[in-house]
Amino acid sequence: MRTGAQGKAREDTMKLCQRAEEENWMTDEILSLERRQDVFAALVNAEDNGVPVRQSRKLISERFGISEGEVRQIEREGLDNNWPPL
Repeated sequence: MRTGAQGKAREDTMKLCQRAEEENWMTDEILSLERRQDVFAALVNAEDNGVPVRQSRKLISERFGISEGEVRQIEREGLDNNWPPL
């Protein structure tokens, strides 16, 4: 039988895993900073060239072999950190 603390830790871990799956966190491979910045630059470039936001996310996800959720996470990280080419 699990103690209260062990049971709570297991429950927290399961919730975190479920959240990661729901939010499509980068669980298969952690992308390097350089790679994430490449994704961000490509996304900004696509949008600067008139590709609509939703379409640009799809295009970039296919180009880099990542999910659209990962593209959104990288987009947010790039905006928050003022990555080039901003």
